[in-house]
Amino acid sequence: MMKNFTGTSIVAIAVVIATGQAQAQTPANQEYGEADAELAQPQSGLDEIVVTARRRAESAQTVPISITAFSGEDLASQSAVKVNDVSRLTPNLFIGPPGSAPGGLVIGIRGQVQTDTIATLDPSVGIYVDGVYWARAQGANADLLDIERVEVLKGPQGTLFGRNSTGGALNITTANPDTTSFSGVLQGRIGNFGQLDAMAVLNIPLVEDELAVRFAANKVNNDGFYRNTFLDTRLREDDTYTVRGKLLANIGPSLKMVVSYEHFDLGQAGNFTRLISSLPFPSAPEFQALIETGGSLTFGQFASPADFYGAPLNVDSIETANTDTASLTLEYELGGATAKYIGSYRSVDSDTGTYDYDGTPINVLTPRNFNSTSQWTHELQLNGETFDDRFNYTLGGFLFREDGRDGGFTLSLPAINPNNPSETDGTIKTRSWAVFGQGTFRFTDAFSFTGGLRYSEDRKELDLRSRANGVCSLSVGTPPVRIAPTAECLVHQERKDSSVSYLASLEYRVSDAILTYAKTSKGYRAGGFNLRGTTPGTYGPFAPENVTDYEVGLKSEFLDRRVRLNVAAFYSDYSDIQRGVLVPNGVGGVATSTINAGKAEIKGLEVELTARPLEGLELGATLGITDAKYKEFLSSCPVPFPTTAVVPCVNGTLDRSGEEFERTPKYTYSVTGSYTHPVPLGSATIRADYSFRSRTVQVGLTQTITPAAVPFISQEGFGLLNARLSWDIENPDLSLAVYGRNLTKTEYYAYQLDLASAGLGYYQGSPGIPRQYGLEATFRF
Repeated sequence: MMKNFTGTSIVAIAVVIATGQAQAQTPANQEYGEADAELAQPQSGLDEIVVTARRRAESAQTVPISITAFSGEDLASQSAVKVNDVSRLTPNLFIGPPGSAPGGLVIGIRGQVQTDTIATLDPSVGIYVDGVYWARAQGANADLLDIERVEVLKGPQGTLFGRNSTGGALNITTANPDTTSFSGVLQGRIGNFGQLDAMAVLNIPLVEDELAVRFAANKVNNDGFYRNTFLDTRLREDDTYTVRGKLLANIGPSLKMVVSYEHFDLGQAGNFTRLISSLPFPSAPEFQALIETGGSLTFGQFASPADFYGAPLNVDSIETANTDTASLTLEYELGGATAKYIGSYRSVDSDTGTYDYDGTPINVLTPRNFNSTSQWTHELQLNGETFDDRFNYTLGGFLFREDGRDGGFTLSLPAINPNNPSETDGTIKTRSWAVFGQGTFRFTDAFSFTGGLRYSEDRKELDLRSRANGVCSLSVGTPPVRIAPTAECLVHQERKDSSVSYLASLEYRVSDAILTYAKTSKGYRAGGFNLRGTTPGTYGPFAPENVTDYEVGLKSEFLDRRVRLNVAAFYSDYSDIQRGVLVPNGVGGVATSTINAGKAEIKGLEVELTARPLEGLELGATLGITDAKYKEFLSSCPVPFPTTAVVPCVNGTLDRSGEEFERTPKYTYSVTGSYTHPVPLGSATIRADYSFRSRTVQVGLTQTITPAAVPFISQEGFGLLNARLSWDIENPDLSLAVYGRNLTKTEYYAYQLDLASAGLGYYQGSPGIPRQYGLEATFRF
């Protein structure tokens, strides 16, 4: 099936090139103004999307990188309500929950993914909102409130979005105030699981063409998708709200200012874990002893509850997350160039609460994680054109400062383990700066070159405290020797990393509507420290990772802009990979330690096809292929080492190069269709989309030492079907819709974890969201 799909795409590319001269006439050097400007286009043609992937407003079809972009209208038509909904229709994009904080996000692009969200690790995919870099994932899984567009930039962002963005960037732009007209939106949504949402947007021009404010707010509620069958309660209910205010001022003919403030608040019954199995592998003696203390309770009863969305947990957790983000953007027209300043402050406070990490009524593993950080960013850009507009450039500087705390509290086998509770508490300090420049020179109207450089420097500090049962558990030396209990129980670490990243590309325009390009870019992700370790081997530092990427691509439109086909093929050379591994913490529990795993190569393909064959009918399809293989991956052998392991432990070292990449499905594809037809009072639209993700391994290690356990930590390929039927009334401007998600009631795991290899003898997972359906009403004025 995949071979046929790929073959069809290649044939389509050939057809595009052969019919290139029949393209719609979109000038190659067309200038675009504000990002939200309406572009002139044939009524029957496909809609254009303006993006800022190169820090300037351009048509997505003129940008020589692989990019998937959605306008706010696109997202609304899909009933996309959260950031992770973007992954459904984006090839080679993975968005999922971290293991312990459902309010956060793990984002992976083309095999680049960081699965942990602690503050001493940086994400592989950068999140940028209105130009502001969000360093922490906590609170990132918010609702898409008053969005102008979302851009997914794939591959290392070597120059312009370069801070630690080895895999790519998620660039989100919220709507700015409109100085010309008073307007607003009211929306309500009801659905199963007690869904009850409300959203409001109000735009007020205070001085025509000069001053306006815009307010947006939403409240999201449901009763919870999962059941705690032991306590007879619901889990993972939504109880969140977001408020945002923006002020836009045009100060004189040259200066524009936007001030923004947003507050996000999440409170929900938190992590839901379902015990998958420990069989056919022997569970740890301690775990078996606890099972026996349960009297008539048996492991089988825990591992296979009749309800996929239910589990007998001994504790309910309440997860909280609060974020505050303030920003100031200034743009000053210099005549031939524009100076832009983006300054921001963002604070994140999150607490997972104490949650059940084993899915049984027995207290086997009960952690709690907290995070409290604040960041300041300053960015200065200069965008201009010269040499008769043949050369455009962006120059800039970036400053980043972050301070805060991150830590945890864990009970592990408390009935028989005297080293409880284990606690970690880290105080972090990060200082980062960069200078960058990128320019595009057009040799002819058809041929151009883009080049860019970025120098980055990161300084990090960590003060780590760790205790077990109130006693300092940090150790030094080999073999480990416990530090004498002191008031501080402190290990202080510092490191400095620097790198030069780059981008270089050649672009050739075959015709006005066909762009081909070849580019290479280098990305860098700073090193750091392990927060959860207790010995030098587990709390010590890890080095930066680097990715060098090569990409060739095609962007095309034809048949009067009724068909759009974009294709990109890539190859990535990945070195010093930062990977998290589970290790015993030396006090009866387990800890996650980050190591530099070695080298890998990643190659793949992305195809996006959109067509409007008839008035009102729009069809789409995407395909993503990511073939990721380790060339080298060595780590320490877990202790005790299983006698059944197929890969031997040699001098304390385990060769893990045969493992599959974590959270990197080889294939992703989607098909979409929508049809709009006139009906009384307006029009009706029916839309459906189906997205598929192939088999995905959630964690490593088990693949190497116990391959038979892979089914317990990998999710087989699955697809999700969503649909929406809407009636758009012209007067008043009212839209009524009925929607459904996961209509086929597919059962799948959003996250799985191996705690057998770490000595606890079991596997657990968090089920994905079940079928949802509801009604939606939107009134615009």
